[in-house]
Amino acid sequence: MTLADDKWYARIAIASIIRIHYGYAGSFLSNHNRSTTRRITDCSEGIDKVNDFTSRHTMLVLFFVTIYMMMFTSHVHAQQKAAKPKEEQPKEVWNHVKQERFGRYRVQAPKGAAAGKTYPLVMLLHGNGNAPELMLRWANDLKLDTFIVICPEAPYVKITETIQTKEERYTAMADAIGLPDTLLPEAITTSADWYYNVLLDAQRTLPVNKDVKPILIGFSQGGFFAQVLLTRYPQTFHKVVTVSASMYAAGLVIEKLPNVASSDVEVLMAHARLDPVVPFQTGELLHAAFDGAKVKNTFIPFDGGHWPTPEVTELISKWLR
Repeated sequence: MTLADDKWYARIAIASIIRIHYGYAGSFLSNHNRSTTRRITDCSEGIDKVNDFTSRHTMLVLFFVTIYMMMFTSHVHAQQKAAKPKEEQPKEVWNHVKQERFGRYRVQAPKGAAAGKTYPLVMLLHGNGNAPELMLRWANDLKLDTFIVICPEAPYVKITETIQTKEERYTAMADAIGLPDTLLPEAITTSADWYYNVLLDAQRTLPVNKDVKPILIGFSQGGFFAQVLLTRYPQTFHKVVTVSASMYAAGLVIEKLPNVASSDVEVLMAHARLDPVVPFQTGELLHAAFDGAKVKNTFIPFDGGHWPTPEVTELISKWLR
């Protein structure tokens, strides 16, 4: 139906109202003239009946015309909207380039630390969407009170999660800023370099016992980066612990495992059978790869979710001794 058709039907509807209204009125007047001999009371009753009949039919027609006009208006608006050209939104274009900036890491001193005394060092790496506070609370459960404990913030802020939870959320993977997959290997190296620089800074500025190699502990994404550091700096660490470690092929962990075989580092890996975030098969794959590269390792499967259970925490605490 065209716009001209709509207007034509509207004219017919309005004309019909006029005809109905005046038609009934004219009929009433004609009947009234022929009935001049009726009594006044009969004329009054007749007027009431005709007026009531005319009013009811006029309102009924008005009702249907109103509905039609609403449909007509909606139809016209739809045609006008369809005819209006859609404005194209400008496409956002982002390029990514490596930057150098300052980051920070938390430091937890040993209980009863004394001036002039040095202590062994433990570095904790938190998971994706976590913050150092979570790992430092876990450090208390691991009974690391005789160590200097450090935990760096992952280099990227997860802005949406931070706003939604009103708590700081970090990640070491640059997908938080929309980095393309082609730059993933370089992004992993950049985050790994940041973690390693934190370790060097702590050894340089804190009362760390340099005669004892540091311990490295990582959870989830932090477990992945613990393995990245292990395979790239195999002579640096005394012990490495990973819990529910994720895996990114671009990190080249499995390919670099032969670098670790000649070191004296000890590795413990724990993974839950029902982990809802990182499948248990990932832990089994890593364990088999370490065995295949003849890297000394202990694998602890446990019943639980992504976070370590109290029983696993106790086992890790004893193993670190």
